[in-house]
Amino acid sequence: ECQAEVTPSHGNGNKQFQYTLADHTNQAFQIMNELRLGQQLCDVKLKVKYNDIEEEFVAHKIVLASSSPVFIHVMNGAVMYQMDSVVKACCDFLIQQLDPSNAIGIASFAEQIGCHELHQKAREYIYMDCENRRPYIQPLRAVRCHSLTPNFLQLQIQRCEILRGDARSQDYLSQIFKDLTLHKPTQPPQVRVPKIPQVIYVAGGYYRQSLSFFEAFNPADGEWLSLASLEMPRSGLAGCVLGGLFYAVGGRNMGGYDGTDQLNSVERYDIEKDVWSFVAPMRHRRSALGVTVHQGKIYVLGGYDGSTFLDGVECYDPNTDTWTEVTRMMSGRSGVGVAITMEPCRKQQCGGLFPEMAKDG
Repeated sequence: ECQAEVTPSHGNGNKQFQYTLADHTNQAFQIMNELRLGQQLCDVKLKVKYNDIEEEFVAHKIVLASSSPVFIHVMNGAVMYQMDSVVKACCDFLIQQLDPSNAIGIASFAEQIGCHELHQKAREYIYMDCENRRPYIQPLRAVRCHSLTPNFLQLQIQRCEILRGDARSQDYLSQIFKDLTLHKPTQPPQVRVPKIPQVIYVAGGYYRQSLSFFEAFNPADGEWLSLASLEMPRSGLAGCVLGGLFYAVGGRNMGGYDGTDQLNSVERYDIEKDVWSFVAPMRHRRSALGVTVHQGKIYVLGGYDGSTFLDGVECYDPNTDTWTEVTRMMSGRSGVGVAITMEPCRKQQCGGLFPEMAKDG
């Protein structure tokens, strides 16, 4: 909007009035566009390429800069593509599109690109809109429900708010609960093969001295692959995979059970980066230990510290990078075998080497 002030002559009195050119902006841009089409007073050239097609456009810097801050930064020599208005528009659009079928995916996408507002809105939708999510419980049939414990299923049927409003899912889980309690044979679940390659890892070992080698075997092609070596040579170590990362736990460095070379250090291997890094050490040095993963944590059992067969159990939480003492086994042992079962066992045997067996050779 362009305003002009005019002062009349003395003969008509000392008066003022305002006059507004309502179409000034549109007319100005129309004239600028005509100048651009005629390549007059243009001071910048844009090159656009898509596949084998390439086009050039002439334009006026001032017009481009007034349309988007991207061009301001580009023409000022800065590599900053700030398109806040576009980001906000996309964010508002995705918030309007939130639905039980896409809320988790949108939340993950927003977290990856650092869009905090969208991420927060998606999380609120996931946690608070339970009513509209009930029709989407049918994927339960893709879950290995027969592998769950009867006690767990019974608790979910009784307490889960979402299941309460879905009679069909309740009936489905109730039938599985009945099959499990009656010990009926069940159909083996369809094996789902992940798209990522499945490999067997071999870490450390002993040949005249403790080794730092780390290799992977691909059963699909029968090939061995040499990966980044351990930061510290280890033999008698334990290994496991948690969260897509390989952990080398404890062991001993160089030979012998002389009590001077047992390790409490733990290394973590990043499969994507092919890099090892140390995490928090265990509370006790131990080799020939047992290890397992359960509910997102690593558990180590028993082992040998150089003078004593250990009966302690430690737990590692990767979220806090800490180890805690959990419990003690009924006796110390090394070379422990560990297994996870969904049902409580009436009788358990972990095996391993007991102190009296070691004395007998």
